[in-house]
Amino acid sequence: MTDKGVEHIMDKITNDLSKLDLSNNKISLVHPSLLKILGTGACQLSYLNLENNRLTDDSINTMSMVLSLNRSVKYLNLGRNYLTKGCVDALALIIESSKCLQ
Repeated sequence: MTDKGVEHIMDKITNDLSKLDLSNNKISLVHPSLLKILGTGACQLSYLNLENNRLTDDSINTMSMVLSLNRSVKYLNLGRNYLTKGCVDALALIIESSKCLQ
């Protein structure tokens, strides 16, 4: 699935979703709808798998602020993406500020 496919799916997802596995796709951007869901207090998403996509440092930097405030995500997999040292600070923010990640 590409960014365009994610766009179609994300428009249908609601806050009561508990698991989202988008691994092994060709996603390069974090869709604004996902950021909106993660940023709401009503978010119930506890499992987010974005492994083996085409996410870059910019994607993680964009996601970091929202995820650092999120109180529901317990599992987050960003492995096997195109991440470099350029997103270390963003990853540290997510890890240090999240009280839920395991």
